[in-house]
Amino acid sequence: MNSVSARRDGFYLLLLGSLFFVLAGVGIEQLNYAGMIDFREYYFGARCLIEHHDPYKQSDLSEMYEREGRNLPAEPCPGCWHRSTDHLTPNFPTIFLLVAPVAALPWAAAKTIWMALTAGCLILAAFLMMNASAEFAPRLSAGVIFLLLANCGLLLAMGNAAGIVVGLTAIAAWCILRDRFALAGSLCLAVALVAKPHDAGLVWLYFLLAGGALRKRALQSFAMAAALAAAAVLWTSLVAPHWIEELIANQSAIMSRGGLNDPGPASGGNFGVNLIINLQTIVSRLDDNPHFYNPV
Repeated sequence: MNSVSARRDGFYLLLLGSLFFVLAGVGIEQLNYAGMIDFREYYFGARCLIEHHDPYKQSDLSEMYEREGRNLPAEPCPGCWHRSTDHLTPNFPTIFLLVAPVAALPWAAAKTIWMALTAGCLILAAFLMMNASAEFAPRLSAGVIFLLLANCGLLLAMGNAAGIVVGLTAIAAWCILRDRFALAGSLCLAVALVAKPHDAGLVWLYFLLAGGALRKRALQSFAMAAALAAAAVLWTSLVAPHWIEELIANQSAIMSRGGLNDPGPASGGNFGVNLIINLQTIVSRLDDNPHFYNPV
């Protein structure tokens, strides 16, 4: 009876955390100009490719933003988002391939679908993690999951692909380790690897090094990811043959002093919900010198 009661309490905590997660994410997205700021990069970059324009070329991406800008919230001040990036994309072609089916839709529909996918992946992943840990400590695990979900509102509000990637990686781990829907789990891991390899890579590496059936699933995921990556590179190369050089230049500009990914005080990302939070940012307050704060 105690076990049943504990599992029920855990389920209620999961529901409450999911509710906080969705309400916070939707609320921030609706009330803040920076809502879906990361998804905008994916969306407009993919639309460029769909319309045979170069998403890595500043002029092409700027034209897309200006043409579709009527569907976006009004910019509250001259310089918050567009001017901080100058329409430079740092994303690899793989994210554009994954977003392309959604990017073919109008902005409002695409945004809604992306938010639903993000929420669905994270909530399903949370449920599966609670399922895996409920036999050991249902209330404790549910409490940890509640805290996790309740603090993930920004992932939903900003539309960063990390929300989907983390969810897919956790789903893949449950499927593969439980040997249930293992092929689907391999596909989830492949999509996660293609979208953000730095988020899913260590989980994939664990399966590879574990050997046996887990290594088989890791190799399956790698083959699927390689096929998706090859398709993305081929598509992008046909539309934008110089994308590699342009991507390197874009990333250098965004990481330079005052750029969106500059961790120092002058960063274009150090405002509102897009505030950069890392150790470099903290140390840069002592001495705004990359040679000083980058080694940390």
